[in-house]
Amino acid sequence: MRGTETVQNNGGVDIIRVDGGEMKNKLKWFRSILKDAYGPWGLHQILQPQMGGAITRTKHTHQILELLEPHHPLLKVMIAHLQAHGQCYVDSTLYAGILATK
Repeated sequence: MRGTETVQNNGGVDIIRVDGGEMKNKLKWFRSILKDAYGPWGLHQILQPQMGGAITRTKHTHQILELLEPHHPLLKVMIAHLQAHGQCYVDSTLYAGILATK
């Protein structure tokens, strides 16, 4: 990944430092998808897997999160967290995602 470096921590845990501008752009992209679908006047998202396949038009959070395939580790963790939040609480997953990316 461009703009990243791995640093060995004293405890033996690898820490990945990411270029701030790159991460900020990825979070803006993720937030815009969530924010556009939020609320009763939210827009439908049109998503297609990178490798091709069926095109999906949806406002449902679980479908949006399932179809996103980020390569960045932080976005993968955020999506997994939001999916777990959705399974536990069912409601407000989009709002939690918008707050987490602020």
